[in-house]
Amino acid sequence: MSFSADRFPDDVSYGSSSGPGWEVTVVRMDSGREKRNLPWSQDLGEWDVSYGIKTDAQMLAVRRHFQARRGRHQGFPMKDWGDYTVTNELFGTGDGADTTFQLVKLYTSGSDTYTKTIWLPRISTVIVTKAGVTQIEGTDYTIDYLTGIVTFTVAPASSAALRWTGEFDKPARYDLKTLAMTFETFNTQSARIPIIELKAAA
Repeated sequence: MSFSADRFPDDVSYGSSSGPGWEVTVVRMDSGREKRNLPWSQDLGEWDVSYGIKTDAQMLAVRRHFQARRGRHQGFPMKDWGDYTVTNELFGTGDGADTTFQLVKLYTSGSDTYTKTIWLPRISTVIVTKAGVTQIEGTDYTIDYLTGIVTFTVAPASSAALRWTGEFDKPARYDLKTLAMTFETFNTQSARIPIIELKAAA
């Protein structure tokens, strides 16, 4: 999959309309009861960035970004201002053998917890701890910033809690063929500029 490190402009995504989405098929039976199926294991967010465009400079920045991505062809990092940080989040427990662990974010409500895979941690924002001790990147561990996989130099001991704090982007792409924009007035585009989250960056 084609993916660029060129992030969508933060000042435009800040004013966008956005939120997480789930694909759920609902079948209503003859009895009136419903059968609901959840084919997705991960949510996929959607944005309408037209709301965030308020200046000519922002319009031009979006146009340049769209053209460089060749529209829907190339993915890119997107900052979701409603969901881009974690604090002391548990992402694994050592077993004395495994050295690789996937960064995640947990969403808990009541007795249910959803675990979201984090693909694009932000460089220079990540702090990793092992059993409460801060680890040094490049010495104690490395991170693949396109997959969110942390690899420890030495396998964490059994029961050692692995936690991280930092920021992350979401892999995304444009979801339109033609970028229709008006330069007459700001923030009054009749057409949406939709962007959708991708399941993975790499």
